[in-house]
Amino acid sequence: MDAMSDFAKLINGTVRWTVLSTLHEIILEAMLPAFKDGIHPFLPIIKTENVGRYGKRMNTRNAILYDKDIREPLFDYLEERFGKTRMFEEKIIGRSRADILMLTEKQIIGLEIKSDADTYERLKRQIRDYNKYCDENYVVIGKSHEKHIEEHIPEEWGVLTVAVEGTEIRIEEKRPSMPNPKMKKELQITLMWRPELQRLLEINHLPKYRQKSKRFVQQKLLEKMDYEKLKPQMCEELFERDYTLWGEEEG
Repeated sequence: MDAMSDFAKLINGTVRWTVLSTLHEIILEAMLPAFKDGIHPFLPIIKTENVGRYGKRMNTRNAILYDKDIREPLFDYLEERFGKTRMFEEKIIGRSRADILMLTEKQIIGLEIKSDADTYERLKRQIRDYNKYCDENYVVIGKSHEKHIEEHIPEEWGVLTVAVEGTEIRIEEKRPSMPNPKMKKELQITLMWRPELQRLLEINHLPKYRQKSKRFVQQKLLEKMDYEKLKPQMCEELFERDYTLWGEEEG
C-alpha cells in the first residue's frame, strides 16, 4: 500500500484507484509462475503404486476414513492394478446392495467397503450374496478393522486396507483374494439382459429362442456352452452396457 501511495503522489494524484488496482493485478499475475515454481517442491506427491498412495489429500488430524473418502482413491488403485475395468456401484445382488461390482475381461469381482465408521452388522448376509454372484471378493477396510476383519470373512476373501499416511491415502493388499467356490453360474448369468443373451446366442451360432422366456435362454446357454468360454463373452457384453441402465428391469 505504501508503494502504491508513493506512486499516486508521484503523478500528483491524477491516477484513480481503479487504475492502481489493475496495475496491482498485472504485477501479481506476472509473479504467479515464479510463485508456483517456488512452492512446487513442498507440495505432496500422489504416488500410484500397487502398494502406495492414492487419491486426495487428507487432514491428518482426523484419521477416520468414511466411505466417501475411500471410493475415489480405491477406483484409482483398482484401475491401475487390474487394467481394463468397469465399476458398478450400489447394485442389488440377492438381498444385499453391493458397494462395488468390478468388471474385468474375465471376472466379476465384488468389493464391500467397511470404513472406520462401519460395523459388521450386515456383513454375514452380504458375504452370502456376494458369494452367489462374484468370481472373487474383497473387503475394503479402514485401519480400525485391521485386527479383527479376518475373523468375519471366509478364507478366500481378500483384504484391502485403506489408511491416511501424511496427507495422502494409502491402499495396501493385506490378503489376496482367491477364486470363490460358491459362485453360482445360474445366478451370475441373471446379470445379463435379454438383448445381451440374444447376442450371446448369435455369436455362438445357437437358436434364437425368440418366443422363450429369459430364464429359458439362460438355461440353454449354460447347457450348450462351456462356461469358461461363455464367461469372457458375458464380460464383453457388460463392458458395452450403458452404465445408467444397469439394474433397471427390461421392458
